[in-house]
Order: sequence, then C-alpha cells, then structure tokens
Amino acid sequence: GTSGTRLCRLSFSVDLSGAATPTTAYSATNLVEAHALLAACGLAVTYGSLGVDATYNPIVAAVPSLTFYVYVDGMQYKMLGARGNVRFRANIGEFVHAEFEFLGVYSGGKIASFAATMPVATTGKYPVQTPPTVFGSSQMTFYGQSVVCRSLEVDFGNRLEPRPNMNGANGAVSTVIAQGNATG
Repeated sequence: GTSGTRLCRLSFSVDLSGAATPTTAYSATNLVEAHALLAACGLAVTYGSLGVDATYNPIVAAVPSLTFYVYVDGMQYKMLGARGNVRFRANIGEFVHAEFEFLGVYSGGKIASFAATMPVATTGKYPVQTPPTVFGSSQMTFYGQSVVCRSLEVDFGNRLEPRPNMNGANGAVSTVIAQGNATG
C-alpha cells in the first residue's frame, strides 16, 4: 500500500455564465452555473431584492467541499473533500474567465465507463447552458465609485491545506482554506 497523505490537485478554467434559467430570477433553485465551484472556494451568495443579481462574498466558516470525478482512458479517478481558489480574469470584449485550482484527497482509480458512472447533480437547477458573459458595458463600482478600466484580475489567494486524519486510509479527511490573501 501507499503510505502518507494522498492528495491531488485539479486546475481548470471556465467562462462565467449567469443563471441556469436566464429569464427566471436568481434563487436557491436557479443558481449561477459556477455556483458549486465558487462556494467551495469560500464564496457565499446573496441575492438582490428582485432576484436580478447574485453577489458572492468571502466566508471563513462552513465552506462546502466538492467531490470530483475525472475520467481518463477508461479509468475513473476520484478526489474527495476538495476546496479551492479562484482567479477571475476579464478583458473588454472577451468572456469573463474563472480559473480554479482545487486540492482534495485522492481516493484512487477504477475502470469505469463515463456515461454509466456519471453522478447526477443534487443541488441547484441546471437545465440549459447560458451564454458566457462578455466583459463590457458593466456597471462596475469600487467603494461606491465608478471604475474605468480595460481589464480586471482578482485572485482570492486561498491557501489550501489538508485536514489530517491518522485513522483514514488516505491520511486526510478533506482540505481546508487556511488563509485568503486576495489580490487584484
């Protein structure tokens, strides 16, 4: 067997989109498509009074974790208890990108068919894919002042650490966000 803590990292980027159903107000059942990823990066959502906006703010307690399934050449690999960091990049006239990096507990691999083992989402409502958001014509403010800029980058700077468990087969039970150091 393998000794020591078994961790793995997963990095990827997505183009940000709005609500799963664009004509319906944001709510706990009509979430921003990247909601689960943002929540596992320590961001909690607040909905505007009319449901036309969703605001994400950093939190330090009760940050949910994710399980990722990665399929490569007929093998399924599983990462448990993952939490992450997100960096947003936006340039005028381009899609807004969210770059994610997650750290989780490696749970091994097994032979598996992608379609036969695909888990079904249990939270939120994702019936259609909304077009990605193009950066521009926004009403961006910073401390109440209008901002004029060509591009924007915000990195939450989450430092990720394993949550040790000497009784577990993998040496850790999950990962935690030990500290955030936002830049941008």
